Amino acid sequence: MHWTSSTQQQNSNEVGLEQLPVMPQVLLQLLSACQKTTTTYTELASLVRQDPVFYSRILSVANAQGSLNNCQYEKLDNILAVLGFDSLRTIIITTAINFFFSSPDKQLLAAQSKYWQRALRCATTARILAQTLNYEHPEEAYLAGLLHNLGHILFCAKQPAEYTEMFLSSDSEREFLLFETEWVGKTSETAAAELLQRITADSFLPEALLLQHKTSDELQDTPLLIRILNLACTLIANDFTMASLRPETLTDFSLSNADIKQIILQSDQSIASLTGRLEAQSTDIHPSSNNESLTAKLGNQIKNFATLFALNQTPYPNGQSSSIWQSILQNLNLLFGLDHAVAFEFQKESNSLKGIASLSGSNPKLIKLSFRVESGRSIPAEALITGNCLDSDTYCNQKSRSTTDQQLIRFFGSDAVICLPIMIQDINFGVLVAGLSQQKLLALNAQKNELDSFSGASAHQLLRNQANSLCYQKALDTQRSDYLENVQRLAHEASNPLGIINNYIQVVCRNQDGDSKVTEQLQIIREEIERIAIIINQIKEADTSVNISAGLINMNQLVREQIEVFRETLFASNKVSCNLNLDDRITFVKINGQILRQILTNLLKNAVEAMPDGGKITLRTRNNINFNGKIYVEIVIADTGSGIAPEVLEKAFSPSNDTEFDSETLDQTLISKIKTDQEMRSNTNPGFSALDSNTSGKAVSDSTKEDKQHSGFGLSITSSLVTKLNGCISCRNRSERGAEFTILLPDLH
Repeated sequence: MHWTSSTQQQNSNEVGLEQLPVMPQVLLQLLSACQKTTTTYTELASLVRQDPVFYSRILSVANAQGSLNNCQYEKLDNILAVLGFDSLRTIIITTAINFFFSSPDKQLLAAQSKYWQRALRCATTARILAQTLNYEHPEEAYLAGLLHNLGHILFCAKQPAEYTEMFLSSDSEREFLLFETEWVGKTSETAAAELLQRITADSFLPEALLLQHKTSDELQDTPLLIRILNLACTLIANDFTMASLRPETLTDFSLSNADIKQIILQSDQSIASLTGRLEAQSTDIHPSSNNESLTAKLGNQIKNFATLFALNQTPYPNGQSSSIWQSILQNLNLLFGLDHAVAFEFQKESNSLKGIASLSGSNPKLIKLSFRVESGRSIPAEALITGNCLDSDTYCNQKSRSTTDQQLIRFFGSDAVICLPIMIQDINFGVLVAGLSQQKLLALNAQKNELDSFSGASAHQLLRNQANSLCYQKALDTQRSDYLENVQRLAHEASNPLGIINNYIQVVCRNQDGDSKVTEQLQIIREEIERIAIIINQIKEADTSVNISAGLINMNQLVREQIEVFRETLFASNKVSCNLNLDDRITFVKINGQILRQILTNLLKNAVEAMPDGGKITLRTRNNINFNGKIYVEIVIADTGSGIAPEVLEKAFSPSNDTEFDSETLDQTLISKIKTDQEMRSNTNPGFSALDSNTSGKAVSDSTKEDKQHSGFGLSITSSLVTKLNGCISCRNRSERGAEFTILLPDLH
């Protein structure tokens, strides 16, 4: 066959991987997988391995991002993990759109089918050979076989009609290579090797593709990968027979005829299993109507993605979760025509589903229902446990219909109900339940993939809402922290002139020669200054007095931050070390972060004061603590001090044990302390004691050192703060040494 110069000119143009078609059977499976929130990287890797073009595209993207350095190809799932689900989803959707709108003709699809099946056969044979020969990277051998004729599809894309006709009619590989050389000036294997050289520079893959049709004599002393691919290509050739296999080849690999027959048999079985799963075309080269069916399915998938993309761009309301669930129900109705639906939100603390939102046409009794999340109790609970969309007909054919399920269907006033779980990985958000007719249920059976996709998109929206709430709460915490810092600074600055004024008043009082009236007036002024000092001190201690609503916080992160605050100051100066043992299963908890910080501060300071000669604090957290039938997270703070005195332990958290329990008691305590300090220092220091924070702090510190035990000071405040968080606190003396405080906080999301 002779090629004109115009054809040669046209085929000199470069064709990129993004222009090459992926087998529609594989593409459908990839589209379906990337719509599920439960799909793993291992599952995606098994699909990627089934198409040479898509595999090459993944390697190209990974190489561009620097993820392919020193890569072992049996770690494909690791490569995918580095790229991430969002990037993979984009690659898959883009590939599907390109395929759908490029409209490849039937002849090209037939050639692609033949090319794809040869690629899979060669890849499977190369892997079995590698395993038989104990080659250390069998997946690299599989990849070499999968890509061995990638050049054919490159040339098909350049000149579909003429090249495809030649490719489909050729039975001799070597004759075909001569045609390619005359046509474009190089063979398809050379073109594929050049392409791979840019992607896999650290592998012998390009050399293996380039030398795949050399004789065994020409490949002596070449790397084993190259010889494995060469033999695999020989075994899958159209004209291969056992008699055509050279004895030198068998000797080179230390294989027998029986070994070769077994390798071919295993390869045939693997291919039959794989092509059966993917509903691949038969090996004849004539296109069937199945191509049109696959293209139609791809079109539906793309339409589904476009709808879900629009759904993901829909702004959801901020604030109450019920508003978000309401919007999700409205979208469910818009997309699937389910106008009688209720959202049941998962409550982790009670392990139940509770009604949170409903469409206006639904029975108001429905939103008042709740379902315990235990297997066999109800259809909504079973849907959440299994992670599958369930309908009452299918479920009740397998299990008897419970009273709860009968009530649910009766309240909907429908023939059946369908339950769609909203979850992502191990995070359960809830279940959407809709009542529908038998006809509608039959129609929805064909939309199970779309329902799964809607579930995933809704779960992502709820997850993003949690993240937004977290960011909002952090912003509030930062703003409040800045405000309190300014208050502390201003209070400190206000203390200085008051102290000076008080000193001068005392000096003036001493200089009054028996003028009792002036002295009395000055005393009144001094008392008023003392009142101002008390107010300032109250402002400085007002950290937890402001009521801030609970928000989602990363509890472990908050604990780490609080420990870091004290590590270089409170701990270092008192020779105290701190060991953290945090449960990684704890994620976001709905709680007031500022109150929790104050609780930690109080207990950590108490622990340090109980160890005047230094020691060790251990702080640990644990998830999923069941206490009285409710689920809590646990915080334990233990020290190596002398423990808690028996009289303090007996009344550790009672108000009578703490002089700082409320503002009225605080006022009296400060006034009493001021007068006592004044009396103690009246002959030596005329300064204003209430404002001398350094001196008073030192007195407390010295007193604590003499005691060397938890004094109980501030424990009732800590207890009241824990109560504000709907938690509970306990303490004990440890048998080994020191005290241990345990806090249980509701595990809310």
